Amino acid sequence: MLEREHEVFVDFWKERPGVDRYLGREDAIRVARAYDRAYYAVSDALQPFALTGWHCTRLTEEEILVIVTEGMRLPDEAMLRCRIHRLVSAGALSEEIAENTEST
Repeated sequence: MLEREHEVFVDFWKERPGVDRYLGREDAIRVARAYDRAYYAVSDALQPFALTGWHCTRLTEEEILVIVTEGMRLPDEAMLRCRIHRLVSAGALSEEIAENTEST
């Protein structure tokens, strides 16, 4: 399915500086409809499965547990501050480095 839909996703997301504004309304609608169809086809095919993703290999055991129990989150400022605090509490990061990190 991904091989079949690959070009649809590439066409939708590839950078086309200066081209999109010249794309006619009918073509824009066609591209958007093709993308939506492909997106929902992939989404429907994945429904029976649980996907696990890891941001990187440097996650602590506690961070892995948080992801498993609460799910992944976007790395906003609050989440990153919480992560720094947990690393200090676990002894994996010094207060000095944490303070320096938070001031940047």
